[in-house]
Amino acid sequence: DTNESTTKTLNGAMVVLENNTGAILAMVGGIDYRQSQFNRATQSSRQPGSAAKPFIYQVALDLGYSPLSNLTDISRNYTYISQDDEEKIWQPKNYEENFKGLISFRNAMIHSRNLATINLVTDIGIDILYKELLRYGFTNIPYDLSIALGSFGISPLDFSKMYTIFSNGGIMVDPYLIQSITNAQNQTIHFEPEERYT
Repeated sequence: DTNESTTKTLNGAMVVLENNTGAILAMVGGIDYRQSQFNRATQSSRQPGSAAKPFIYQVALDLGYSPLSNLTDISRNYTYISQDDEEKIWQPKNYEENFKGLISFRNAMIHSRNLATINLVTDIGIDILYKELLRYGFTNIPYDLSIALGSFGISPLDFSKMYTIFSNGGIMVDPYLIQSITNAQNQTIHFEPEERYT
């Protein structure tokens, strides 16, 4: 049975947080710790792809864009020099492989339009977006337009932490596993959620 063999070999990761406190309610780092001690939830670094777009749109909102602002959803070609000094052309596409022309900010976000997002990043300016994403706490971000497509790596645990800003009015909470520790003398230390305003 291929389903049985897949469930015993295919690894994945999951983090479930309580948004307002950062309490880790569930975490999966792999299927069998005896086979692999690598915790994919905390140690892996994967590209978030379009899941990173809300942060770009939040930066735009902070800069004065509104959900009704029009964005340009058209194709453009970008010329760049590759690592082996060859001139190459990057022509990003939408998942649906069509263009809307002008599209509202809100609809571009809802439908995860790649081209509208890339054009938004161009309008905002890579310098400003890069600085703001660093301020959120992202690291190892590329300094190019691929940032619009979530081309950087982040662990599921860290990405879950970043997402808490959306449900907490701009306040990011640190994930935690231990709420309290009681010693042999029945003395208890309670750990308070750690948060910071973004």
